[in-house]
Amino acid sequence: MSDQTTQTNDTHDHTNATDREQPQIATTQEEIKTRASTFTMLDSIVVDDLRSFRIVGQALRRIKSEELWKEITSGWVKYCELRGGSSKRANRIIQAARADEVIRNTLQDLPDSEYPASEWQIRPLGPSLSDDEIVKSWKLALGSVENRKPKQKDVEAAVKQILGDGDDDDEKPEKKPDKKAEILARIERLHDLIVKRELSREEVSFEMVEMAFRSLKAAV
Repeated sequence: MSDQTTQTNDTHDHTNATDREQPQIATTQEEIKTRASTFTMLDSIVVDDLRSFRIVGQALRRIKSEELWKEITSGWVKYCELRGGSSKRANRIIQAARADEVIRNTLQDLPDSEYPASEWQIRPLGPSLSDDEIVKSWKLALGSVENRKPKQKDVEAAVKQILGDGDDDDEKPEKKPDKKAEILARIERLHDLIVKRELSREEVSFEMVEMAFRSLKAAV
């Protein structure tokens, strides 16, 4: 799981390593053997950088959510470092795989060339977005370009438009109530991710700051 563009020293992830809840411990030899076998299979996918981000992301998601990293190390952050990356990078791959899965399951009639091609391309489709927002953003990004695949900047612009940043206030004068509902929905989404331990409290802090800014902007 190499990453030349992302620094591996992620202090936010390190501070969160000790705050995780203790996982359930396998109580029988059969459970221990199954857990070890599952980890070996998923870990081999992570180690193989030739595989697509969606396959690696799905493997990382299970290793993280089921805490299978305990087979070889003491924490999720340490596991990511052992595999040549950072937990921040791994979490981005997990989220990209989730976004790709949502898009493929919803937009099943798209040609293969119009599905996401890389984690970098769809990085703006972050964990605070709902499934519906992810699909709408991707469709908008596809429609904004001609004879080429959307770039990250195209996807980012589409997300901003879907979330309302690009709307004309004169066209939608009754926007403030919708903004409040949007903020609440995104907070609930982030809360669910924390409960499921798919996103740490430190990782969610940036999203919370962004939503606070949106809330203040809507109130003006």
